Amino acid sequence: MAGSVGVMRAMPTLMKFDPFINLNVKLMQLPPDVIPLYKRDSKRLTGVILRRIYAALFNFTLPPVLSQRPRRLLAVAGADEADMVKSGLADFPALMPTAITSLIPNAHHGWNGEHPQLFTDMIRAWVTGQPLREPLPVHRHS
Repeated sequence: MAGSVGVMRAMPTLMKFDPFINLNVKLMQLPPDVIPLYKRDSKRLTGVILRRIYAALFNFTLPPVLSQRPRRLLAVAGADEADMVKSGLADFPALMPTAITSLIPNAHHGWNGEHPQLFTDMIRAWVTGQPLREPLPVHRHS
């Protein structure tokens, strides 16, 4: 945990450092047209804002009221995403029986930018009530 505190203290400085920003761009597989905006916004982040962001991320839990919602829900992440995100997918169907999840093979945090046609096809199928097709592996948790 002590290492996490050190990283959190260093983040405001690191987020202004171009090599660190470029590493994040690469890890998130950002499309070229958003990179200048990401770089600009990264350099605007303050320590207070970063602490709020990470506190929200690390302390987030799905609200119990979701169990009373009859709507369908699709939760998707890249298979090469952070373990915390991938393991969190199971929370959706555990709380909402109508939820399904999927891990996209060979995909990272910004998988929709890596696989834009798959993303578009997935959204179109989901919205129109069509079956989700490969390579979108659907995981149903019971």
